[in-house]
Amino acid sequence: MIPLEVQASHSYTMVANPVRGSGRSPRPTSNRDEAD
Repeated sequence: MIPLEVQASHSYTMVANPVRGSGRSPRPTSNRDEAD
C-alpha cells in the first residue's frame, strides 16, 4: 500500500516531469518509486 501523501507527491511529480512517464511505466525511476 502506498500512503496518500506519496500518491499525491507522485502525481505531482508526473505532472511536473512528464518525461519520467507514469508510475506504471517500465522505467528505473518508476521501480524506485514503487519500492518506496
